[in-house]
Amino acid sequence: PLTYATTSNPNFTSTKAQQWMTTKSTVISNVGANDWIIFNIQQVGYYKVDYSRELWTTIINGYKENPEIIHKINREVLHEEMFDGWTNLGTQSISDCLELLGVLENEREGGIWDKAGYYIEKLNNFFLFSEFYEDFLDIMHQVLTPHVDLLKTADKKSNIYNNINWWCKETHHEAYLQLQLEQLLVFMNTDNRNDKPDLCSAFRVANTSVYQHFFDKAFDSDGIFDTDLISSLGCTSNPEKLKELFEQLLNSEGVMNDAVTTITFDKTMRSSEIGLESVMDISY
Repeated sequence: PLTYATTSNPNFTSTKAQQWMTTKSTVISNVGANDWIIFNIQQVGYYKVDYSRELWTTIINGYKENPEIIHKINREVLHEEMFDGWTNLGTQSISDCLELLGVLENEREGGIWDKAGYYIEKLNNFFLFSEFYEDFLDIMHQVLTPHVDLLKTADKKSNIYNNINWWCKETHHEAYLQLQLEQLLVFMNTDNRNDKPDLCSAFRVANTSVYQHFFDKAFDSDGIFDTDLISSLGCTSNPEKLKELFEQLLNSEGVMNDAVTTITFDKTMRSSEIGLESVMDISY
């Protein structure tokens, strides 16, 4: 049983079969030449759809123009189907995924960001440390920018908040980093854990005096280490500060410090290319 919606008839409510596919192929005749068409309304049928690249482009353009015209369940499924087409079927390419990625600029449904996260994560890992990674980050930042203000007002337990916060952090979105730095300055003066920002992101852009304040605080602890604070200091983009941090850790004693050092090295390596190179320099 085939159900579908089109540009001319964007009805995603009725799940009654509009046409039956009784043979291996069939023709849909009542669709305009320039219409997008989306099958399996609200994913009622037990099947997935593999769209042609040309049709994907038409669907994506319609999605960008008016996301709400497509039912949110079908929007979720579109992201699933793009991921399947790329990773399992080989019918879609990285370029196709990047094209669909652009629709998230106007997408406010957290569940849809969850589905899109499957191929965003794969794309991020694919481009990481390559000459094209900055281009990928530019696309991600363009998509994320309209949503950054949500982080100031949205429920921190909400799905949309968690997704935007995660990808802003992972891609080092400039406005997000500045927001975390602002919160770090408040935390610096209040020491209130409710004001505590994402320390790793804040230290990426903190100036030397702010960084040094927390560096001194981290190691003035009578042997009781704040693991989150120390490991987050490894997120700085300043190689000299990283060298100082590593020397402080390696010259300290105690079993607790061994664990903290391991965690800090791991976090530093994962935080940036500078961090990875700095840890490798220490290792050798």
